[in-house]
Amino acid sequence: MSQKNIFYPFIVLLCLFGGTLFGQQTLTGTTTDETGETLPFVNVVIESLSIGTTSDLDGNYTFEVPNQENLEITFSFIGYASQTIPYTGQSTLNVILGEDTNLLDEVVVVGYGTQKKSDITGAVSIIKVEDAKKVPSTNIAELLRGKSPGVQVTLTDPSPGGSSSIVIRGISSFGGSDANKPLFVVDGVPQEDINGINSEDIKSMEILKDASSQAIYGARAANGVVLITTKRGKKGELKIAYHGYRSTQKLVRNFDLYSGDEWVQLRREAYRSESGRLNEDGWEEYEPDDFVFTPFQLDVLGTGKYINWEDEVINDATQQSHSVSLSTGSDKTSLFSSFSFFDQNGIIPKSGYARGTARLNLDHKVNDKFTFGTNIYLTADKTDRRSGSLNFITLPPLAKVFDDNGDVIRYPTGEIEKTSPLWNINESTNEFFTNRFQMTVFAQYEIFKNFKYKLNTSITRKSGQGGTYQTRLHSSATGVLGKATLSGSIDKDFLIENIFDYNLDINDNNRMDFTFVQGISKGSKEFSKTTATEFPNDLLGYNGIASAANILPVERRVVERQLLSFMGRMRYYFNDKYLLTLTARRDGASVFSENDKWGVFPSVAVAWKAHLEPFIQNLEFVDELKLRISHGSVGNQAIAPYTTLGLASAENYLFEGAVGGGYSPGRSLFNPDLKWETSTTSNFGVDFGLFKNFLVGNVEVYKASTTDLLINRTTPGSTGYSDILVNIGEVENSGVEVGLTANVIKKKNFEWSLSSTFSANSNKIIKLSDEVDENGNYLDDLSRRRFIGHPISVIFDYKYDGIWNSQEEIDGSHMPDSRPGDIRVQDINSDGKIDAEDRVIIHKDPDWYGSLGTNVSFGGFDLYAELYHVAGAIKYNNYLAGFNEGGSLQGVLNGIKVDYWTPENQTGTYPRPRRNEFPSNLGTTAISDATYTRLRTVSLAYHLPDIITKRLKLSDVTIYGTATNLVTWTDFLSYSPETTVGAYPDGKNFLFGIKITN
Repeated sequence: MSQKNIFYPFIVLLCLFGGTLFGQQTLTGTTTDETGETLPFVNVVIESLSIGTTSDLDGNYTFEVPNQENLEITFSFIGYASQTIPYTGQSTLNVILGEDTNLLDEVVVVGYGTQKKSDITGAVSIIKVEDAKKVPSTNIAELLRGKSPGVQVTLTDPSPGGSSSIVIRGISSFGGSDANKPLFVVDGVPQEDINGINSEDIKSMEILKDASSQAIYGARAANGVVLITTKRGKKGELKIAYHGYRSTQKLVRNFDLYSGDEWVQLRREAYRSESGRLNEDGWEEYEPDDFVFTPFQLDVLGTGKYINWEDEVINDATQQSHSVSLSTGSDKTSLFSSFSFFDQNGIIPKSGYARGTARLNLDHKVNDKFTFGTNIYLTADKTDRRSGSLNFITLPPLAKVFDDNGDVIRYPTGEIEKTSPLWNINESTNEFFTNRFQMTVFAQYEIFKNFKYKLNTSITRKSGQGGTYQTRLHSSATGVLGKATLSGSIDKDFLIENIFDYNLDINDNNRMDFTFVQGISKGSKEFSKTTATEFPNDLLGYNGIASAANILPVERRVVERQLLSFMGRMRYYFNDKYLLTLTARRDGASVFSENDKWGVFPSVAVAWKAHLEPFIQNLEFVDELKLRISHGSVGNQAIAPYTTLGLASAENYLFEGAVGGGYSPGRSLFNPDLKWETSTTSNFGVDFGLFKNFLVGNVEVYKASTTDLLINRTTPGSTGYSDILVNIGEVENSGVEVGLTANVIKKKNFEWSLSSTFSANSNKIIKLSDEVDENGNYLDDLSRRRFIGHPISVIFDYKYDGIWNSQEEIDGSHMPDSRPGDIRVQDINSDGKIDAEDRVIIHKDPDWYGSLGTNVSFGGFDLYAELYHVAGAIKYNNYLAGFNEGGSLQGVLNGIKVDYWTPENQTGTYPRPRRNEFPSNLGTTAISDATYTRLRTVSLAYHLPDIITKRLKLSDVTIYGTATNLVTWTDFLSYSPETTVGAYPDGKNFLFGIKITN
């Protein structure tokens, strides 16, 4: 879009009223498509003058063209290829516009090669990278949020350098987050972590969601595959681009803590309820303040100077990023290189993250048959870690933070069991350093026409070193004269793949392509840790660990895993309308025993381009209609190395004053017959473009069954072991996904589009073992909260039913031991009592989630906004459950302000404060609806006009501002509905940046 168009309204007026001055000629014409049908609302524009018109309902247009030389007229319409025609003074100009096939011919990375978007037979989501990067972040997972249906992104760690979890089409394994995360493949190399990637290097991102598209990665693809392709050099002059930004993060929350006066009254109520002295109304009398409060608290109470711990500890945080890239190329060689630096301060003092990256992507063409290249990537980062908990917000407001000299007071409440969080922050160091080197070398040789061999090799080395030190004044190191921990890790991975591609054009109506892969990968992880106490002083911190008088034995672990793979894929195209994909992969994994190392994962997919059929082509409103069906299996090697072997655990013991060591059997009984978890998926998809591609999108319906689940089962105590890992059980995921984009307006001077995603997934356990009850129904695993017919993620508890208001209500009820002000729970089975049978299963997973985004471009301005919604999620709010005493209503600590019951407030929805009693069933009040809608992003960018950038000898200068997490609508009391109240909080961000390209 021309940046001159910012002046469009003024130029149009000047041309309309200045025709007699400059001289004009009337131009008329008709716009039609290739079939002869007239096209209305076609844009007819002279870009150099920013003037034009649109054709009417009959495809006719008329407008005045100035008498100037070298004019060009551009005709454009949604769904059709634009045409630019020189104007030579003619009075009539009729134009025929052909359909724009760019959308269908877009080349997409699908793993071990590329494919035209129109030829894809599986469920593949293509991420609009430029939209995704409008929320700059080192957390690459956040770029995917709301950009693809079926992909649920949850911010698990908002601390500096933190990460998010990605779940594609639901949880399918009991192995925890690591067993449910997708496979990441960057430039053809599988990786465990993608947060080290500079987002400015990313060219494209695709997500493989069904078994047909995933099967090429076989044993590691059960949870989906995220493909990332980085930028490469292009032929031409050297292009230099800079992107820098700075942002401020502010803490936001939708709850209140008790103010000083409110907490004082809460403590009085907690003591009052147990005073034993009744007033004339039959309720307890208040205790005197000198009995309720300590002398220290009375002193603060007298001054009225209460402490807000949030204000004392938490600060606004800042972050900055700078990235420079270079791209160039010749007929033989192309190069892309980038350098970046990112620095973030946390909202908790002394927390932060800094990272530097460097990349070199090189391609060289030796001759027409042989090419080779390399990708080299380096990262170095440092994380300053603080506690991930905000438990300090529950410290009582009757406190003193600083003494008269401005120094931090160690015991701000006067109690030695409550150390100031600022004190411990100042008396500790917690740093972690990471260095990563990755080098990929690839070469391709055309053996004969259409038959190519490619060698893909990669080596990765990641080293980490952590150091913590707590001085002798730290609450956790008191009495041990300082405490230090040094840890180190080295992760090494290498990959070798032999890839053969063969394209066969049988005739005009029949073509095929084949891909064969043989590969081997090996990874190892080394970890060591040393802990020491009793330091002569605190001067050297953890660097003085050698001087410690007490150095504990070094912990050391080394694990290795290998994977040997063979893959074959055939794609057949008949008449360019009927498509078939067959894939099979065989993997052998070292983590399994000799008898079960190998797994085979086949898939089949067919697609039909219905819009090419004559009877569909007669439907003028249909531009694209493709139906897809796929079925296949993929695997999950969701166990740690050596699990199938009998392992011994190192044990230390003290013998006559000396530390000795030995080994004992592990607590888990080994199982030599473990094998793959296997996920089998059936998928039906529809891709469509309607009304000249005014509306484009896709719909997916799927069902996935995961069998041979790796589940820990309890073993009899007589065995001497606590549990055993076995292959048994089944989990099912089914759902619907919808992605839509509406190109509402697409003109040269104004564009407006809307995009949305919708995802609904149903997760349920089919069976956990072969054991059945007397009716033949599979049995639940109550001890691990796993229930047949329900999701993996559930809450199992009693159901809150209000507060008991009077003794008359309690007498003869199902809770006869209760008192007024206690929590009432439902008698589910109506047997007149509350016992374990009255607990209910509550689903935690959302009913659905989705996003709605809009892009508006006018003149030199681009506006982007996005809403993100999660519906029906249920979460457990720790602070409402009395976690760490906060919220226990005992008058000990602060907590989320709630409407608690008192004799004077019998409409309260939370229990009566009691000094020496933790409220029964308090956890039922913490089960909360975590539905939320968030205005996640608002970004406004301005492109400097061409007249300015040309004078600066630049091709583009863009200035932008972005706000993230601007507003959140939710009833879940928290800093963020994605994290519990006590976790490191996610904040509201305001960012200002600039992009410059020569």
